[in-house]
Amino acid sequence: MEAIWAEADERERRILVENLLEWIKIFSDHLEAKVVGRAPIHALFSEVGIKVPENVGVEGPT
Repeated sequence: MEAIWAEADERERRILVENLLEWIKIFSDHLEAKVVGRAPIHALFSEVGIKVPENVGVEGPT
């Protein structure tokens, strides 16, 4: 898979991802991804390199 990904252009990478993922859900503190044929994967934003905005609260951004 690494070799295929390295050789793929942006359009081809998008097709690969669309065919491998059923869905991605984003929550306030984590995300869930459903890979075809597998149980959902739960990941904290920090685990996948996403920085959580500090100004998000119950009433929204300030």
